[in-house]
Amino acid sequence: MSEGNGDTDFLGQLRHRAEEKLAEYYGLKHEQQLIQVRLERAKAYLGTLNSFLEAEGQQPVVLRESKGGSIVGRPGNRAKDMPVRKAEWEGLSLREIVEQILAASPSEAIHADVILQRVYEVESPADMRKAKTGLVSTLRRGAKQGLWEFLRHNRYKAKPK
Repeated sequence: MSEGNGDTDFLGQLRHRAEEKLAEYYGLKHEQQLIQVRLERAKAYLGTLNSFLEAEGQQPVVLRESKGGSIVGRPGNRAKDMPVRKAEWEGLSLREIVEQILAASPSEAIHADVILQRVYEVESPADMRKAKTGLVSTLRRGAKQGLWEFLRHNRYKAKPK
């Protein structure tokens, strides 16, 4: 086998891989378009439901629009390997999320692991470790600042009002 032939094989492999990635890209773009259509339909349906709720004197369900773009770099998603936050918490700081979770059950002491499960899409023990480091830091800092109470065994509770 000559060196020229090896170069041809290499270039052929390179071209093949590039074409595979191009096909993957177009497939993902198609999926993105389908998801966009579903998002628009869900938003329109929510608008209709909110009209009914308002007509009955009820508060409408608030849709917080995301700012778009990559989740990397948003609070709670500072690294590519950081677990993604659940959609309901998008756009909020971790401190704001913890405040809401604790305020929703003011008489209940909640363990840090339970809060973590409510905030992040945890799929493995490694995800749990990554997310827990930042969460526990936020929980401890908030307790020191008097935002909520720290109880034994890594449990936290809303401050009584």
